[in-house]
Amino acid sequence: MNRISYFLTGFFCLLLLGLNVYPENDKDFPAEEGLEYLLFERIPIVVSTGFFETSVTKAPNYSTIISDTQISYSTAQNIGDLIEQYVPGMTAINQENRGTSIAVRGLSGSGSSTTLVIFDGQTINHRMADGQSTLYDMPFLGDIKKIEVIDGPGGIVHGSGAITGFVNIIPKNGTDNAGGFVDAAYGFENKLYKLETGYGLKFSEGKDLYLYAGFAQAEGTDIDDKAWNDPDNRSFSELERQISFERASDGYRKTQGIPEPSYKFAAYTNIGDFNLNTFFQKSFTTINGIYPDANDTDNYYYNGIFSIRPKYVHHFNEDNKLDMRVDITYMDAGEKLGTNDDIFNLYYERGQQDPSQTTQGYEYYGSRENAKKIKLIYTTTSYESHSLATGLEYGLRDFENKENYFLDEDITKDLGVNMEWTEYNLFAEDVFNITDAWLASFGIRYDKVEYSSITSSRTEAWRPADTTWGVWEIVPGTPWEYDYQPDNASKTTFRVATSYEINPTNTIKLSYQQGFRYPDANEFFQLAYFSKEHDLAGYGPLPSLEPETMESYEFNYHTEIWENKLKLDCNLFYNTYSNSLVWYQREVDWSNGNQWFSGGVPADTAAVFGWPRFNWWMGSNANSTGDFSSIGLELIANAQLRDNVQLIISYGYTQPQSYSDEAYTYFQITTTDKDEWTRYPNHQIKADLLANFLENTFIVDFFMLYNSGYDVEGAPSGNSGLSPIYEDGRVLFNIAGTYHFNSNFLTKLTIKNIFENDVPRMTFYGDPYTGAAGQEKRYIYLEGKYSFQ
Repeated sequence: MNRISYFLTGFFCLLLLGLNVYPENDKDFPAEEGLEYLLFERIPIVVSTGFFETSVTKAPNYSTIISDTQISYSTAQNIGDLIEQYVPGMTAINQENRGTSIAVRGLSGSGSSTTLVIFDGQTINHRMADGQSTLYDMPFLGDIKKIEVIDGPGGIVHGSGAITGFVNIIPKNGTDNAGGFVDAAYGFENKLYKLETGYGLKFSEGKDLYLYAGFAQAEGTDIDDKAWNDPDNRSFSELERQISFERASDGYRKTQGIPEPSYKFAAYTNIGDFNLNTFFQKSFTTINGIYPDANDTDNYYYNGIFSIRPKYVHHFNEDNKLDMRVDITYMDAGEKLGTNDDIFNLYYERGQQDPSQTTQGYEYYGSRENAKKIKLIYTTTSYESHSLATGLEYGLRDFENKENYFLDEDITKDLGVNMEWTEYNLFAEDVFNITDAWLASFGIRYDKVEYSSITSSRTEAWRPADTTWGVWEIVPGTPWEYDYQPDNASKTTFRVATSYEINPTNTIKLSYQQGFRYPDANEFFQLAYFSKEHDLAGYGPLPSLEPETMESYEFNYHTEIWENKLKLDCNLFYNTYSNSLVWYQREVDWSNGNQWFSGGVPADTAAVFGWPRFNWWMGSNANSTGDFSSIGLELIANAQLRDNVQLIISYGYTQPQSYSDEAYTYFQITTTDKDEWTRYPNHQIKADLLANFLENTFIVDFFMLYNSGYDVEGAPSGNSGLSPIYEDGRVLFNIAGTYHFNSNFLTKLTIKNIFENDVPRMTFYGDPYTGAAGQEKRYIYLEGKYSFQ
């Protein structure tokens, strides 16, 4: 019996169990908020935009609350899908060897480091490996109560990383989710197997426990022949195309997969004023691009995280309290790349590779990091007209290259550095009630980070063996170590915001906010290594990296009409970015489609590296010397069409503004005339229709996405150019139908990309075949969920 047979057998056993235990068609669903709650809830509360709980209409930034009802019944399979489906101003792009990355209001970097991921107030972004990558792609949603997604910076509350936006994941608790569930799902196209279970227990008032476990694995989907044969595929030379196609025809290359078992375990405890969140997640995703040296099925990106956060709130009296938290995280990140000798032999047969340089088996690139932080927040509401919050943070971070906590493999390749840093942060905010309807706030934060020296070593280097074909070879070099001392950094950020309630159904608000991000350890790793190369090549050492910053001006108008059955929001924003952290290429010869440094290198450099470095690329991480801005608007309509039907429609528009030639040289994310983005749609429409029928027995969710096409001809040349497939707009139609047999058992069928639109998500390098292969397919998922008390 194969695995799908096991799944179907278990699915129907759950079905029979659900039908037999409670034959009455009871419509009371205690484990979830019903659809009526979603439709009739007037003004939701957001907790992650400031130090006080605030209604979304009065809180700075525009906030989207994704409820557990939407999570349960939507077409989304993971957090990245949920953001793409529900959040105006945000879209999902693919990073070539990481997976889903979040782009916000025009800005899309190489990873997700400028969009901060928070777990119930605890920052869980990697500071070595571009934010949080596999978290967006993992299908573990069963322990999430709701998600708060905020467009715009949040520097005074969350510090480094909260530039373009932040995502706060709020877990379930045993009081609101008493009882248990078992959920099994199968994905037909990518052969996904998922199993989740959770149990909530309320001991007494204010004391509860919620436990969760999730497992997933997916073989992945075959990459279509088009990925190699399409003339618009700019990824490979003709030789690489032939070799990759031969490997793929033997069934070696897949995408959209979870190649090894991935899992999550969590426990959330509440005892009065004490809260303890603990979770462990280990994730594996297939590298979603096509690489000529990585054509076996189990090349992947891996990510491990263990997080624990005890929190205690001490109430001095009714108006004064002290929030004390300790955040502890341990994280792994890396890649597994195949170096199978068959690949090298294929090159050798064509005269392009020396088989003596072959490294057989697999190589692991990786590093680990841990972060420990103490945070104290004192809040008082004892004053008649205002509320005050003040606090401090002290944190330690440690990075170790070629080490891991959770992966049972030896790390052989560099993906980071050995270094430590210490963080000191002070913050305060005062919220004034000028009148009953007029609210204003002022916040300030000071952050300081002290870095240790960076130590690492290199024992080999790479160069192109033949620039016509773009084939690389390993060239033994003289082992050498480098030691680099970054400059310590500090940053002061501000926020000024105000809201005015014209009447109970009309509110306007204005805000000015700042956000920033310290360089991640990976960026220091690149800087330290290439600074030495630049110095040896005669350029001199590279300057240290500074924090990148953002300033945001935002206006929001909220109104409710038709007896509050239609809620309308209009957002206008203007953002300015400075000192953007980018990869900067010094001199580039694009004639061969590769970034080779054009020119010779002094003889002493050749002596150090053991070979003459001609036609070699020369660049490093750097701060952009030019600023740029973006402007845009968002229109959101949330309509209760009938008592059982909700429709959410949003339109977003953004374009570059004040984009200087100097910034363009560093940060080529616009067309050559600087009036359109190259990796973010200027126009975006989202529509989600959620309806229940037969008194909550049958619930349907329909989602439509439109991203406007891109100006391919106007995009920068070379690796930053765009595939012609992106000239057409991306149109995505998804549908999910959930049927409740009774209060215990439901089944759900989801179809994504119903019409098989072949325009995938945008990728960082603008080529779908190196970053979004397989997304043109139709994906079907079948799910069965059994709940019990």
